[in-house]
Amino acid sequence: MTALTHLLITRFNLDYGDLYPYSEAWMEHRMALFERYCLPSVRRQRGAGFAWRVYFDRARTARHEAWVRALLDRPGLHPVFVDSPAAMIADLRAQAPARGLFLTTRLDNDDVLHPDFVRDVQARARALAEAGTLPAIVDAPLATWWREGADRARQYRSEMVTPFATMVERPGAQGWEAGYWGTGPRTVFIARHENLDKRVAYLDHLETPRSLTVLHDQNLSNGRSRFRGAAGWLAAGLRRWTDRKTCLGRQDTTALLKEFGLSPDRERPD
Repeated sequence: MTALTHLLITRFNLDYGDLYPYSEAWMEHRMALFERYCLPSVRRQRGAGFAWRVYFDRARTARHEAWVRALLDRPGLHPVFVDSPAAMIADLRAQAPARGLFLTTRLDNDDVLHPDFVRDVQARARALAEAGTLPAIVDAPLATWWREGADRARQYRSEMVTPFATMVERPGAQGWEAGYWGTGPRTVFIARHENLDKRVAYLDHLETPRSLTVLHDQNLSNGRSRFRGAAGWLAAGLRRWTDRKTCLGRQDTTALLKEFGLSPDRERPD
């Protein structure tokens, strides 16, 4: 069987020029979501043979470092403190194997993986390698959005690559090549997730729900209108009208959340 190195990668609060509002309130809220949703979903993985690297901005995380290290002090979980996104990419490339498959998977710090996510992605990656269609992206386009505590979720087929994408690649006979992305493997961060299908020739899909986006009050854009006042009211109404066909019933929502290890009764926001 082809050797395989698989990294789950979570960027927590890296400095992208203040693109995101990383206040202390944001950090504490995200730490709670991470501990409530993201971390347990990784622990529940039925697949083996993967590692999880969670990247933190060194300066911004200094006062929370003890919490981070205590929470992630487990085999296969690696908190990594860096000074820039470029340092994260350099660290990722340093993990790349000299031979065999290299899988890098995105996972946002407030999102949830299905227990079979790793197992299914790795199986698909091996099939792609056998077919000779690498590098490739493996994605799960049947997206599920669930707001904390809600008894109904929304599920739809995404028309773009989702934030749970995996890059599958391997070195050539002479090792890792150099390209417009730099030297070494591309990794899943060669582009924003919605543009990944423009960076590789092959996109493969898992056709069952394998990812769940948790909506909450501090999501940057998911499920929220960019408009205010009357325009915001109209935009929200239009969104509800558009979304009506994608809303799951209460029983279907409960069953789906149970698959992911969640319960709308238990997972109430604080």
